[in-house]
Amino acid sequence: MEPNILPGSWSLIKKAWAEVKVRYSYIFPVLGIMFIAQSLPLVIASKMIDEAVFQLDQYGSLTTQYLIIIAIVLVTSIVSFISTIVLMTLISKKETEVLTLRELYSNAVRLAIPYAWVSILIALAIVPGLVLLIVPGILLTLLVSFAGFALIIDNDRGLSALTRSWFYVKNNFKLVIWRFLGFVLFAIIITIVIAIIESIVGISMYGSAEYLKMIDDQTTPITSTIINNIVQTFVLTPIGLMYFWYLYEFMKIKEGPVVNPEEAILIRKRITILTIVGALITIALVIAFGYFFFTVTPL
Repeated sequence: MEPNILPGSWSLIKKAWAEVKVRYSYIFPVLGIMFIAQSLPLVIASKMIDEAVFQLDQYGSLTTQYLIIIAIVLVTSIVSFISTIVLMTLISKKETEVLTLRELYSNAVRLAIPYAWVSILIALAIVPGLVLLIVPGILLTLLVSFAGFALIIDNDRGLSALTRSWFYVKNNFKLVIWRFLGFVLFAIIITIVIAIIESIVGISMYGSAEYLKMIDDQTTPITSTIINNIVQTFVLTPIGLMYFWYLYEFMKIKEGPVVNPEEAILIRKRITILTIVGALITIALVIAFGYFFFTVTPL
């Protein structure tokens, strides 16, 4: 990608999809693992609710049943998390550089703790913005949103990954925000189309009266959940990652692989302050919630 020449949102989406199709033969197994990991807890929970499994005389005590659900969700969440790292690695590599699935997952396991730490720092950094207003929260999210790519592509760890992301986005803010809004619009359009498809499938399976009753009762049919997961996993996720990888690579080419040292010091200080404030706010919220739960909510 040439510096100073970045396609518009729609052209970039088409470019991302074209590249995803080229790589789909080795991306698909990872997406399949992610889909199973994300869908399994939902299917099991739906089945247990439909069959009224949460009864004292079935499948052990309620505590045991809840622990089983928690264990399943925990394991599948870890698998999905590791698979996301694998997918980002695949997206960021050329076709000729692709490793075997076993090598990719072994590498992802080694990166799991650094990636989790970067994710925690991102979450803490955007908390102050979200507490103030939604818009500052979105702006902070954009500034640090490429830290994952900084970790996987440039091997930056912790605050260094957030610093690189902030530096790149700050110097290309208009380009990034318009491409971000363009992809959000694309995702909304896809969501509307899927909602129409879900309605057609739901009505054909349950009948119009029963389907509308489920909507009124705020009960999501399992078919809707599966359709949503399929589109999210096999379409939006790979296109989105490829789309934002193109953005990251453009900024890296334009700004250079080395972050300006003077700017890096200032950015790092700002991120440090934000994460400390975010941690304090998070602790305060947890304490407040705990107090409310144990003192106000009747046991």
